[in-house]
Amino acid sequence: MMKLVIILVILLVISFATY
Repeated sequence: MMKLVIILVILLVISFATY
C-alpha cells in the first residue's frame, strides 16, 4: 500500500518539476 502512495507522490513531483 505505502509503495503505491510513494510512487504516486514521486510521479506528482516529477510532473511538477517538468512543468
